[in-house]
Amino acid sequence: MGNNNSSRVVLTFDRLNSNFLAGELVSGSVQFEMLEQFDKVHAVYLEIVGEAGYTTEERRTITVDAKQKVEIYAKNHNVLFLKTRITVKRREAGEQNLPLVPGIIYNWPFQVQLPQHLPPTLHEVDYPYIKYYIQSVIDRPWYKRNSEWKHALSIFPDMNLQYIPDVQQLAQFSNANREEIDIQIIFPKLGYVPNETLVSTIEIKNPNQITIKHIQIFLYQHYRIQNNARTNIIFSSTIPDIQKFNDVQISKPFSFVVSSVNLPPTSNYIGGIDQAITVNVSYELRFVIKGQEPNLWDRVSGYFSSIPVKQLSSDINISVPITIGTFPHQQYSPNDGASSSAQFLLTPSAPSEEDLPPSYESLVHNSSVKTPI
Repeated sequence: MGNNNSSRVVLTFDRLNSNFLAGELVSGSVQFEMLEQFDKVHAVYLEIVGEAGYTTEERRTITVDAKQKVEIYAKNHNVLFLKTRITVKRREAGEQNLPLVPGIIYNWPFQVQLPQHLPPTLHEVDYPYIKYYIQSVIDRPWYKRNSEWKHALSIFPDMNLQYIPDVQQLAQFSNANREEIDIQIIFPKLGYVPNETLVSTIEIKNPNQITIKHIQIFLYQHYRIQNNARTNIIFSSTIPDIQKFNDVQISKPFSFVVSSVNLPPTSNYIGGIDQAITVNVSYELRFVIKGQEPNLWDRVSGYFSSIPVKQLSSDINISVPITIGTFPHQQYSPNDGASSSAQFLLTPSAPSEEDLPPSYESLVHNSSVKTPI
């Protein structure tokens, strides 16, 4: 994407979007048009850049009312862990500059292989974050600032669940309390991809017939970049047909769609250029079994019922780690046909502006975790 007063850059990928898996070939073409005469252009490059953003807690001494005191503040860090440059077009031997003519549209192909080991894109409105972008660089003489245009990429590590046998096996998780309520949840597998339906069965043994108000389900995303951690609620609901329940025993199947958005896969990463960056992404299903309050409000009479209710002494929690994977390569790769490409007008980069990551909050139900109630 790129358009300013002097030139225009259009990037075309050999696929319908700018989503890639680590290890894939990024290919397409760069369309360049000079809108006015540059004095000199030596070469045109493309760079794929990966950037990690995180904060650290720092201390500094400040003076207030002629007295010194120590102030604690958050320092922002923006660290590159990937920077791959390829030459799209350069001057030939004997040429002082590229022979570019204003008004003529130039079209140059490109291709670059992504590294096999990369962290996933983690877009947030603030720190911490992981982002990628591809930028076109117009190399000019040393006394002139290079012109740059950029476009955001989405890159995920290749997490093909077919090659992780442990997450394809039957798994059971259980918990009990002193009232002798025994909860068991059975999963046919623990590995899923976005938009897949998770099917499970919950079994409850309740010999003392304690009244269960409802059972909540939460899908949490946990991620850590360096020492910065964040947890997002991706999904929350209650299991239907198990409300105000006090039967001695029940076995109930239930299901829900993992997520309709393209979630970053479960992954671990350690790497970088000048500084090591660590990134961890994991997912957790949490079941919260909540007991009924001792007094039930009768909406008809407008009074509390005097019917005694056997209570849970506390909520019962069951935590289930699940693995989120990626689709096979062919689902990210170009389709056959004339419409199997996407064009992006590159955005010029301003040297004095900090390029903050795009919002990820619109992809999740809630970006802050609170204790379930």
